[in-house]
Amino acid sequence: MQIKVKNILSSVLFLLGLLLLLIAASLFFQPKNNTEAHGMEDAKANGILGESKETIDVLFIGDSVSYCSVIPIQIWRDYGITSYMCGTSLQQLYYSKEFLYKTFKTQSPKIVMLEGTPIFNNFMYKENIRTAIERKLPVFRYHDRWKTFGTMLELDTDLRVEYTHQEIAKGYYYSPAVEVVDAGDYTKPTDEVAGVLEDNKRTLVEIIEFCKENGAELILYSAPNALTWTPSGHNALVQLAEELGLTYFDMNYMPEDVPIDWSMDSFDGGDHLNYAGAQKVTSYLGRYLAEKGIFADKRGDERYKTWDDAKKEFYQSVVN
Repeated sequence: MQIKVKNILSSVLFLLGLLLLLIAASLFFQPKNNTEAHGMEDAKANGILGESKETIDVLFIGDSVSYCSVIPIQIWRDYGITSYMCGTSLQQLYYSKEFLYKTFKTQSPKIVMLEGTPIFNNFMYKENIRTAIERKLPVFRYHDRWKTFGTMLELDTDLRVEYTHQEIAKGYYYSPAVEVVDAGDYTKPTDEVAGVLEDNKRTLVEIIEFCKENGAELILYSAPNALTWTPSGHNALVQLAEELGLTYFDMNYMPEDVPIDWSMDSFDGGDHLNYAGAQKVTSYLGRYLAEKGIFADKRGDERYKTWDDAKKEFYQSVVN
């Protein structure tokens, strides 16, 4: 009996020691600032971490379709509403959920807008578990950083984490290039309904519940996309929105509000919008958000001076 108790105690002490070691390693390996030079992954999207506390009104999440189609600085310029684009390439819903967790640690956006493409980007539900562990113990996500410490800015013993970097474009990807698209009748209606995996649906429900618990409204939308968007996918999102009680609108079916010209508004054959196309999408979204009547116009407010500075630099250096 004594031997059994001793073995259990030894196992507990071993696991406790291992946990403490992992916590210590996490403190060392995690990026100390939210820049690529400091080892931060998806630095543009993680620019949200450098925004002043409680200053973001609207959060956008999605994959590359989203970050090429929404210009947060334009919404600020026109309406004084602050927004951030946490879009990443091929983003899957478990990663969309991670950006919610990160954002709501320091922000309280009233609206979360999810572009619909990630709902069809399949993944295994265990990714939710993996990212949850990585969130608590960053060493599992950043363990390879030792290979590049020689080129990092932070090769020192300071373990303080201070996210201070702010992205001028607020997560938007700018491209002025033009590639003519023969879109054909890509919006021709169909009775077919695209399939959505149960793991994706379950994670979407978790996102909805998280937003509700934090006082935010989740809105689904589809950005114009003549290459990978499908009418059957539209039908699936309509059904999901009805079933889950969400607002959903599809800009592929809104030519008057979002007059995309596929001979001018894409840079890669219709999959992603260029700057001209993104301006049209953002013009509609900014008006839509303003008409909800829940956001104050913060232009001229000294607390948001960095947004005026970002606007000036965006239109002087990024666009020109």
